[in-house]
Amino acid sequence: RQQRNEIHPQREQNSPATRAAATLPFKESFADAKIAHKGWQKATTQNDEYYNYDAWYFTAEESMYYLLNDSYMTITPQDGDDGFASSKFYGYSEEGQTESLISPRMAVDDAQNVKVSFYYWNAVAEAFTNELKLSVSRDGGDWETVLTTKPLAEGMPQWEQFSKVLSVAGTSDLRIKLDAVRHNGPIVNVTIDNISVEATTETGISSVVTGNDSQARTDYFTVSGTRINRPTAPGAYIVRTGKDVKKVVLK
Repeated sequence: RQQRNEIHPQREQNSPATRAAATLPFKESFADAKIAHKGWQKATTQNDEYYNYDAWYFTAEESMYYLLNDSYMTITPQDGDDGFASSKFYGYSEEGQTESLISPRMAVDDAQNVKVSFYYWNAVAEAFTNELKLSVSRDGGDWETVLTTKPLAEGMPQWEQFSKVLSVAGTSDLRIKLDAVRHNGPIVNVTIDNISVEATTETGISSVVTGNDSQARTDYFTVSGTRINRPTAPGAYIVRTGKDVKKVVLK
């Protein structure tokens, strides 16, 4: 289905195309359950003739039903600043329903690469089947999906950091889009905190970071930097455990 923008007129005095672009570093922590930057937009694939709801909201606390323990747990901000963003799905939400949070334009004229990062409240697949996708638009062009979250391999729900380095050489401005995507399974909100976009000298696989280094979790990537499940097919792959990165070849 096509997405349609859900923009609140009282928050949008100018269109994103005419408003001055934000400067780097761009940081949005949703402190005090508010948005710090003007120009954020929302979009949805909801298309009910009688009822559509505003899925993304900002809060200082949220309750999550954790199926595996048959109990509720409280989610608080990753950085303790009394705010984060969450996208809710109701029981009648369909497979694939997508709720988008779209950033203002950001000026990146002098940068060669930027690092986009955010924190995501993650859980194992048995308890949480929804996902979050990060897409980018350069100079008002089409959206390109550059990262999709994966569930935890084990452990209790927790804040997990995801990041991606993007080449922006020759680009004047950039927008990012975070898509909360509903999948059949437990009805759990998609929750994020501390979005950051900043210029970086990092390039390649070293820029793809997940989790916490102290946990020494292993992640796998193609040689082009795309995160994948544990590889089984012959070929070359990048393996990252904490800060240790190495190339392996399966024959």
